[in-house]
Amino acid sequence: MTRTTFVGLSTVFILTACGSDPQGGAMDAGIPDASLPDASTDPCETNTCECDVDSDCGEFEVCDTTSTPGRICACAAAYEDAGGGCFFAGAPGDQGFQAPDVWSTTHSVRAVIDPNAAGSIDTGVASLTPDGVCVFDSIFQTFTMPPRDRSEIFAVDVSYFTEIVAAGFDSLGPVLLIDGGWNTLPQQQGGFTNNTFCLGERGYGGDVEFRIGPANESFSCDSTPGSFLRFDRFAVRRALAGECPDDVGETINGDMEANNGWTFAVAGGGTADYADNVGAGNSRGIRITRSTTASSASATSKISLPMDTSVPNSAIEFFSAGTASGVFEVRLGGQPVSRLTPTGARRVCVPEWAKGTVQDITFALTQVMNTGPPINRSETIDLDAVSVVSDAGCGADATLYDNDFETFFDSPGLAPGWAVTIGGVNGTEAPATILNDPSSAHAGNGSLRLTATNVCNSATARRDIFVPESDGAAGPAIKAFVNIPSAPTGRGGIRFYRLPFRSVEVNAPEGAGYQQVIMCIPPKHIGRRLTIEAFASGGGGGCGNIAGENTFVDDLEVTTDPTCPN
Repeated sequence: MTRTTFVGLSTVFILTACGSDPQGGAMDAGIPDASLPDASTDPCETNTCECDVDSDCGEFEVCDTTSTPGRICACAAAYEDAGGGCFFAGAPGDQGFQAPDVWSTTHSVRAVIDPNAAGSIDTGVASLTPDGVCVFDSIFQTFTMPPRDRSEIFAVDVSYFTEIVAAGFDSLGPVLLIDGGWNTLPQQQGGFTNNTFCLGERGYGGDVEFRIGPANESFSCDSTPGSFLRFDRFAVRRALAGECPDDVGETINGDMEANNGWTFAVAGGGTADYADNVGAGNSRGIRITRSTTASSASATSKISLPMDTSVPNSAIEFFSAGTASGVFEVRLGGQPVSRLTPTGARRVCVPEWAKGTVQDITFALTQVMNTGPPINRSETIDLDAVSVVSDAGCGADATLYDNDFETFFDSPGLAPGWAVTIGGVNGTEAPATILNDPSSAHAGNGSLRLTATNVCNSATARRDIFVPESDGAAGPAIKAFVNIPSAPTGRGGIRFYRLPFRSVEVNAPEGAGYQQVIMCIPPKHIGRRLTIEAFASGGGGGCGNIAGENTFVDDLEVTTDPTCPN
């Protein structure tokens, strides 16, 4: 027989033969042996038993062993039965912020819920004050969600806006943390605006924390804080047909055989569309092209990325072909995560912040420059067969992957873990590449080479990380070995972005060979997603051309250091 034990609303199945001893050691299936039922007692002998496992029950039902002495089929968490079967009753609690006791806040003054404030739909508004934005306050609650295989596909509607009280520009949007997975939304001004994202694997199967807060600092945090984040509604709902991927690990129209699921964006003579005979095995796929360095083209769909418990060491696999020199970009949630050349089946490691979420996935030929005469550059990239696989090369923590720059644009299999970006201005490019040359490396064969060629251009390589916890007195830090042979005009080093377009950087010394550069990260960023970047810049000024000034970067660490605040 099958015995079913509930822990909260997460189901653990312990398979034993009737009359056998289930005592298998100190712990079985996460349940202490002392709490396991007596194998000699069958509850079905004297009580009603409608089911052994969830699949014995009807749609959106689970096998419940806690409500009665036996086993009955009951609606899954967040579902109710009004007489016609189980239906989704909504999640989380108090979706309109009218019951402050349902939500918790990190600070009673900087993060507040006003049930009487006027919203766009009804009364009730949650607000993060300017001071709360600057220290990353948040509003959160835990709500029990149904198992993924006993529920429908869900999407999340969020009504919010950024109220800029102090004069000036800002770039402040919210982050929606679903049990630790990051979903960021763009800044909205001028009143409440609804935005939507799909619920990923983290949002199902037991107690789930829903948390809302600022995705980054406000520009005004440097002077007098003056930007609010206000929320009118946070509601999980049934997804519309075709709105979200059907299952974990899937991409909407990932095989590109249909005419839906992908959106295309082009500029400056770029093209993007479905095409016959360009995919794997001459199947249907997507082709993106550009003609000059001023062209751009991209294709975007949605992908459901698994948690490590479902697919360890997860990577996104896809087929690529086209111009051998054509370097294209892969983005998740609008954030570049890799750049590579089209050399058949390639894989990109799933970053930690994206695991268990649904994100936009984009393949793009990016614009190199938008000023001065463009350079002719005819490139074609063909794409097909997007899926999720396990690749031991990604490791348990993808943040650690490829920090030694030993993966190259044209490496078979795994792609670089960095989005290496060529800059350009006034018809002059700033080259950026990962070199396979031991003589240029600090150790091993590979290193990052970034070259500034104009006072106004720069070459970069970036990735997003989770900021580590302090280690005793040692605070979080980024360390890298940087070599700048000669840079009479420009500079190079590493930096992190506190918010879009505003960074904190550490410059490396010139002419000293490889030197380790240490960049401290303020402790308020601990546990948060942060964009880090290596760079070579022309220094800024009158935008005149300069002799190429190289910056080499190698052996980067996301770590702690005793010289950094904790």
